[in-house]
Amino acid sequence: MIDLLAIDRWSATGHSWLHRLPAGAKATAVLVVVGLLVAVHEPAPLAPLYALLLVCLVSTRLPVLPILGLSLAPVVMSSVFALSRAGGGTEAAAVVVLKGAITSLTMLLLVTTTPHTALLRLVRRVLPATLAEMLFLGYRSIFIVLGRALAARDALRLRAAPAPWHARVRRGSLVGALAVLRATELATDQYAALRLRTPSSAARPVTVPLGARSEVPGRALPTAA
Repeated sequence: MIDLLAIDRWSATGHSWLHRLPAGAKATAVLVVVGLLVAVHEPAPLAPLYALLLVCLVSTRLPVLPILGLSLAPVVMSSVFALSRAGGGTEAAAVVVLKGAITSLTMLLLVTTTPHTALLRLVRRVLPATLAEMLFLGYRSIFIVLGRALAARDALRLRAAPAPWHARVRRGSLVGALAVLRATELATDQYAALRLRTPSSAARPVTVPLGARSEVPGRALPTAA
């Protein structure tokens, strides 16, 4: 299983030329790649682009095989969609697969060479502060939930004896349920924290009409200027 938790470590500890580039420049490059994927409908220009991304990956001195394995996971779904396009010829199917591979590898190059704080600082410039904070909490929660699921999986493996496949499936279901429960707890805590930080309507100043009298004897209400 690919260690998804290593993404944070790779992005924070790398020292390659891609790590040293500003986050804005890398985000602009990602937008350019996405624009090319939208405009190009033939496999001939896409193959060199994917080769260029592979060269960038190798030059970053990051673990190539784990990142490639992670980038090819969405390609499985692209391949299923490509089968539905097989009637249009092999070129149409190849375009679908190449676009999926390029998209996933581009995003992985971005997140594995840019610390999440730099990415979220960039997002904060174009999004409202509350939405940016929600994205930050959601991003961190992914790794917290993954850490809890992996720890539970390792604990079950260490404490349980070898079992047939149906018992392993049941264990996997328990790990998934634990991850869902932890995600629900985090979502509830984060929602409560955001509510506490949001100013309530009761704290807003109330304008009192001119000539109004206080309901408390001996105490006059302030009048509007």
